[in-house]
Amino acid sequence: MKIKLNCEKERYIETVNHFTLRSVNKIRKGKKKDPVYYLKQPAFFDTETSWNHENENPLAWVYQWCMEFNGEYCIGRYVFDMIKELRKIYDYYELNEKKRLVLYCHNLSYDHQYIYKQLSKEFGKPEILAIKSHKILIARYGGLEFRCTYLLSNMSLDQWGAKLQAPVRKMTAAIDYDLIRYPDEDLELIDWLYMVNDVAALKCNTYLEMLNEGDTVANVPFTSTGYVRRDCRNASRKEDGYRKWFNNTRLAPDIFKALFFCYAGGLTHGNRYLAGKTIEDDKHGDFKSFFPAINVLRPLPMGPFKFIYSFMTDFELFPTERLNKYLKEKCCVMLVRFNNLYLDPKVTCPCLSKNKVFNYPEVRFTINDAGTYGTDNGRVINAISNNVLIYCTELDLYWITNQYRTDGFQLIELYAADKGYERECIVNTTNDYFKGKEQLPKDSTFYMKQKNKLNSVYGMQATNPIRPDVEIDIETGVWTEKRDMRECSIEEGLDKFYKSYNSFTNYAHGVYITSWSRYLLLTVIRDCIGYENFIYADTDSAFYINKPGIRERIDKFNDDIIALNKKRGLGVENRKGKMSYYGVFEMEEDPKSFRFLHAKCYAYTDYDDKLHCTIAGVTSDNKKLKTDPDYKTREDELGSIDKLEDGFTFEECGGTTSLYIDNEIEYIDIGKHVVEVAGACIIRQTSKQIGGTVDGFNIYEVE
Repeated sequence: MKIKLNCEKERYIETVNHFTLRSVNKIRKGKKKDPVYYLKQPAFFDTETSWNHENENPLAWVYQWCMEFNGEYCIGRYVFDMIKELRKIYDYYELNEKKRLVLYCHNLSYDHQYIYKQLSKEFGKPEILAIKSHKILIARYGGLEFRCTYLLSNMSLDQWGAKLQAPVRKMTAAIDYDLIRYPDEDLELIDWLYMVNDVAALKCNTYLEMLNEGDTVANVPFTSTGYVRRDCRNASRKEDGYRKWFNNTRLAPDIFKALFFCYAGGLTHGNRYLAGKTIEDDKHGDFKSFFPAINVLRPLPMGPFKFIYSFMTDFELFPTERLNKYLKEKCCVMLVRFNNLYLDPKVTCPCLSKNKVFNYPEVRFTINDAGTYGTDNGRVINAISNNVLIYCTELDLYWITNQYRTDGFQLIELYAADKGYERECIVNTTNDYFKGKEQLPKDSTFYMKQKNKLNSVYGMQATNPIRPDVEIDIETGVWTEKRDMRECSIEEGLDKFYKSYNSFTNYAHGVYITSWSRYLLLTVIRDCIGYENFIYADTDSAFYINKPGIRERIDKFNDDIIALNKKRGLGVENRKGKMSYYGVFEMEEDPKSFRFLHAKCYAYTDYDDKLHCTIAGVTSDNKKLKTDPDYKTREDELGSIDKLEDGFTFEECGGTTSLYIDNEIEYIDIGKHVVEVAGACIIRQTSKQIGGTVDGFNIYEVE
């Protein structure tokens, strides 16, 4: 079959029904004593699936597949045909655990669900490396190593191609996924064009990514964060004393657990008095390269954490003066007990989440003096108990005691480390990314690469050294995911982490970067914007009501940030010939109006009266063909900013649900068609009704 590639030039390929196998070079990976060899040419594959649209007895199957290997595009209709081709490849190249073929798939977790039963029957049980349930990084069947390019790129195939400026592109929205298709019926040419171009685009993107980084299948990272991890690891190996410092900062199990319970993400919240109201004359700003800025500008734990105090062993109160000295001079991770917490009524952005109260099932959360149960969209207004336990850093403790009144405070555990600034090798690598982001043309492939790397530094540092055990039972298809928090298991996991020559990151830095992010965002909200003018914040940005004096206070905040940059020798000349500094609170394009209901649920209009919205669980469009008169974006469906209210239902853009099926391999007659069923993942469109605003919303009114 002759297929035109979706690119600017007139390029065609001929598909085949069977591969013509020929010699392929090998690449070695690993030590001389125990190397692993990879075929130099990887394979690329994709499947197209359909289902019977019967909710009571759902069945799904592969109706079309395509695999590219060594320049040939092989196509087929049934999974057993794909397995036959893989068996030929396996035997011809004498593949085994030490000699492998890499097969790339975009969103491997989805396609693997449809073929793992057949693969297991033919090649035996696989080794699965998964990030979490149904999120597969690698699936290895002997000498067949399936890898996920979605996790490599962290974006859709179409977005990835756009970022790389790839010459061959995916044919987005070219077919109607609502049609039921069968593997034994004729397909239209557009179906094959769509299928083959998916694989051609996947191949093109992957090779461009490897070319840009100078990689081969033997050393290309498995995830997008892996590129940054490799850059920083290589830099750390060149810095004198780094390994000694890394080993010196080893976490003991009790300290690791304290850091684990301290860890929280950024702060996303809205002013409860303004929820569900359309606000005019508002402003919007965000921090430049916020997490990287914290990493290079702010003090972090640089020495080993040491045990300082435990009420359970000392049985006496820790002196207040001594605690204050530690809080001022050290990085402190602690467990504290409060006797009730009462939020200051003027605080519109509470710092404390209900799920960060360690013993939250034992605590009563109320929203008013009458004792009405609830929270402010998950954030604590009142926590009523004489035993409110919270793990926190000294930065978190500052805001808890600043925003809440308590009837008593007691330190239960305290660990402390010396403060210092990030290691020079990490700062320099981060700064290289920052320079690329600020100096390269925005339409450049390398600009996007540097920007993505810059934003991935935090992800690298916040990676937990003890990963959860994620397993799949191939017989039943059942996934299990658990993190063993027993001290003996933690000790074993930490031993494995610190003994590995590839390990070099400090988990405490990831914990502190997000702690600093909440501290700085709340500082801007309280000291520059004012709680009464605050509307909504999301990690590194804030919307607020425009009032006199706010811009001047923000300018003063930025002057201090710029001074800190200069003191640390940071700041770069950008593409416009001006200086760019880490962490300044920059003013973005002002919205004409803004409205939110709760975290991750807001809409705004710009001054061209164009509507924009971000709503968790609502997709950007309804995935129909753009030529379809019923095609809608979420903005089309919402229609007006004032319709963003409790109970509004998105029917077209409501998102999807995934139903996982694990049948034995069977060939079933459906009408006049024979389908091959086994494992499957049925993705169904669903409606999304927007929930209410904050708990007890009706009691809140602007004073």
